[in-house]
Amino acid sequence: YCNILSRPAGQAFGKKVRDRAVSFGRDPASIRIVPGLVVILGQTREEALRKHELFSGTGSEDGLLARFAKENGIDPRDFNPDIKLDGERFIPDQNRQWAVGMGLGLSELLTHEKLTAREAVRRSEGHHRLLLGTPEEVADGIIDLWQDGTVDGYTLQPPRAPDDIAEFVEKVVPVLQDRGVYPREYDGATIRDRYGLPYPD
Repeated sequence: YCNILSRPAGQAFGKKVRDRAVSFGRDPASIRIVPGLVVILGQTREEALRKHELFSGTGSEDGLLARFAKENGIDPRDFNPDIKLDGERFIPDQNRQWAVGMGLGLSELLTHEKLTAREAVRRSEGHHRLLLGTPEEVADGIIDLWQDGTVDGYTLQPPRAPDDIAEFVEKVVPVLQDRGVYPREYDGATIRDRYGLPYPD
């Protein structure tokens, strides 16, 4: 369980974890990377954007940007949301009280992708990868990092439980099943079975 906001960062993280496992004598094939994922659906991408603003409690894109500036200690008077951001500026303090690892997601994203604040606020919510759009667009985003092995699955972080879980199951899961990447039934009953992990001796 982790936060992965970009492919290069995710691949680097996966290599680091698996190399560490080898150094401790563990089989790296027994590790599954399942980052958090926030999904907000709409009949159109525009509808999903508006829902994101509502569910986040900020009410508007300007509200999202104001929250971004506040959370990252940026003086609003010097804040231009349309200038490309420097990833090094967002490396979290190693001594802070909040989780350092989760905070690294934004700096890693901005290191690998040159984004503005306006773009960045639509890529992450609650330090997790954010996918916005129609069920088909969300399915594309889910498959994207899974298909090349950057991630092994996801941990869904619904903004509104249980409504968003039900909507995901009703609208996104059938798309994933039709594309052959989500099972219609399971052979095993446990998480270990479903991830294809061996049972310890």
